Amino acid sequence: MADSFLAAFRKQVVASPDRLALQDGSLAMSYQDLDAATDAVARQLHESGLRIGSVVGYTGGCGAGRVVAYIASWKAGTTFVWLDPAMPEPALLDLMENSQAEAIMIESEAQRSAAQTLGAPPIVLPSPWPTRPETPPFVLAEPIGHINAYIRYTSGSTGKPKGVEVQRRAEDHSHNLYLDQITIPPDERTAIFPHFWPSTCIMPLRTGASMHYFDFNRRGPRELMEWLETDNITWAFTFPAVFRAMADEPNARLPDCLHFLMLSGEPLLRRDAERFDRMTRPGAVLGNSYGSSEHIFLAHTKHVNGEPVLFDTMPMGFPYEPGEIHIVDEDDRPVPPGVEGQIVSTSLGNFSRYRRNPERTAQTLRTFAGSNERPAYFTGDRGYFDAAGVLHPAGRADDQIKIRGYTLRTLDVEQEVLSFPGIRRAVVVGFDGPRDIKRLACHFEPEEYPGPSGTDIRAYLSARMPAYMVPGYFIAHKALPVTSSGKMIRRGLPNPLEAQSARSADGAYENETERQLAAIWRDILGHGDFGRTEDFFDVGGDSLQAMAMLVSAEQCFKLRVPLESLILNGATIASLAARITKALVNKTGPSLVAMNRGGAAAPLYALHVTGGHLSDYLELAHALDGIRPMFGISPRGLEQATTADTSINEVARHAAETILDSGHPGPHTLIGFSAGGAFALETARQLIDAGAPPPRLIVLDTNCAWLDRLRWVRMSWRALRGGDAVLSGQRLLDSMATPTGLKRKPQNLDEAHLRALLAHRPTRLPLPHALLVVGSEGLITDADQAEWARLLGPGLEVMNAPGDHMSMIRAPNVAALVQRLEAWLRA
Repeated sequence: MADSFLAAFRKQVVASPDRLALQDGSLAMSYQDLDAATDAVARQLHESGLRIGSVVGYTGGCGAGRVVAYIASWKAGTTFVWLDPAMPEPALLDLMENSQAEAIMIESEAQRSAAQTLGAPPIVLPSPWPTRPETPPFVLAEPIGHINAYIRYTSGSTGKPKGVEVQRRAEDHSHNLYLDQITIPPDERTAIFPHFWPSTCIMPLRTGASMHYFDFNRRGPRELMEWLETDNITWAFTFPAVFRAMADEPNARLPDCLHFLMLSGEPLLRRDAERFDRMTRPGAVLGNSYGSSEHIFLAHTKHVNGEPVLFDTMPMGFPYEPGEIHIVDEDDRPVPPGVEGQIVSTSLGNFSRYRRNPERTAQTLRTFAGSNERPAYFTGDRGYFDAAGVLHPAGRADDQIKIRGYTLRTLDVEQEVLSFPGIRRAVVVGFDGPRDIKRLACHFEPEEYPGPSGTDIRAYLSARMPAYMVPGYFIAHKALPVTSSGKMIRRGLPNPLEAQSARSADGAYENETERQLAAIWRDILGHGDFGRTEDFFDVGGDSLQAMAMLVSAEQCFKLRVPLESLILNGATIASLAARITKALVNKTGPSLVAMNRGGAAAPLYALHVTGGHLSDYLELAHALDGIRPMFGISPRGLEQATTADTSINEVARHAAETILDSGHPGPHTLIGFSAGGAFALETARQLIDAGAPPPRLIVLDTNCAWLDRLRWVRMSWRALRGGDAVLSGQRLLDSMATPTGLKRKPQNLDEAHLRALLAHRPTRLPLPHALLVVGSEGLITDADQAEWARLLGPGLEVMNAPGDHMSMIRAPNVAALVQRLEAWLRA
């Protein structure tokens, strides 16, 4: 069994009494000095009448005094609580009332009156610190692993701070987990700052390393970089906010002596790693440790300077304790790799309870199917495990926002906002807008106030992500409200409706097309409370009204606008009018549609289903965002000026030409869902006939309708039974078109594609890399699988995916689908 902190610390005292343990400015304490000082304070606590388990406060700063007080509390068997003197007095009184501290350690007599104001007797720490060890040393005889090591109060960034109780055995367990994975040799000169809890600060003392203190809040980032070099710091642990403050300094550079920088507290982004690489020497390591007040060390990952940056958001990494981190769904059921859910810890390092808050404790500590009756810590964070066992972040449970029927992560939007030049910090929040419709607002802190305009940021985001992810409000702040660790204080953000008005008058419409669209909107929505830059879905429109609006627009302008374009490209009067005007001038719309922001991997080309729709791919494209670009191919016939193709060969020829014209080198990767699988197969044939290398083909749950020789009769009978004799007759006429040559003009694009599919008889096209993905709930029969094997040859693999025909491409199943597709594509 691993040593407790006190046992490990005493081993270092005995082995190397004169080795430097702690340095705070001019104060330098050896291991023997630190042992003597903490013994003396522990004896004071014991002699003051405090019992084992009594809560004792400390009101000093973050330097050597706090470390001495905390170790002394360990030795005396008391529970430590830090009462930060920088906090307002009412907040300190609240913490005193909640913690019920029986005494307060102070560093000088001058602090006595302040301590008495808090209502507890003061214990004045010795000055100067004693340097001669006591004989015998102060040691408690009874085991006290079940006693709380400390009560830690959370930042209260979203509400009132919570008191987190952590037992000594849990603290020892967490320390040992960390040191099993992250080595801190005895010769390391470590810095842990600025406001880390003292339990983290004492960890290097277990291994014989030295701990150095720097007052970041008083001295700032420029002096910090100089101090790191002056004090020859080799290993540092801090918050991302501190690192980013250093990176913002002109000509920022970290000294070559610093070989390991561990950050914790929030996800790291691509630009953090890129800045680190510019600021350090090759081989320097940037670490990211994921944890919380309730369990300090849950997972970790590393990036080495000189290695490529392959992420937009750094993974949380491998769990410190394999097998004790789980992902569960909304019903607390474990989910497979690749599926997002809440992160749950069953580790012995979990906290024990929230101080005097049984209701919150019951919500956060509870059992589930994988916890073996042990209370598990439900973190409130979301994530997923990939196939290699690496944990990835997916935001907070309360950061999952549903906008216009689509679930998004505010972290994804924040990353894109931060990539806009001139923005230092950003936070995206959901709020209830007019008519109680959920909307997005972006609060940002520019490098120079007032910074870029919301119009410019909106245009930038609109080119990189679907319209439903683009905030409707942008509010610039001289300084965003943050805690000492850099965590955003969301309750300190103003109401977007009060901070900024986005209304436009009808008179602001710029042309006749916009005015005609506004008239259609008023008729459909039943009100005129909107402006030219507000989204249809944000001013009360739903999906049925959107379809009605598009039908009216098609009748008015003689031009078809696909439904997915509202989601991908925006549904404002201004954007719709611009697209309509461009299409009327050019007589055609773009055939290649970018469906996500892209990524470093080779792109996917998605073939539409009947009717030219690409909307079925939207959640799949979003799940691939930042990993792999996805392009949708729009067919001819979407616009009034073009004629719909009525054979699969024609549809596929247009798709192949579009792909080849895109300029992306082959081999290409095609994907087809439902009827799109048949279009994708023939597009692969057309690419090969055009001289392109054989593409990779992914067929998503496409049944082989051509195997049913009576399908025309069945469809005709279905129409007749539904009371539509005209449609029944049209189906029978279509069935005779191929053998007799009699053809009628299709009424719309859906009918054109349906006719093409029903007349289709595919021939073999063996491909070296082909994949058939089958939903777990049975559209694809054994006969269908055998037919696809005949068509595509021995290169075909069959993969099962969770969900039925539609739910397999929707959340939460789409995350597992993407994980499996990526594994196949990278194999």
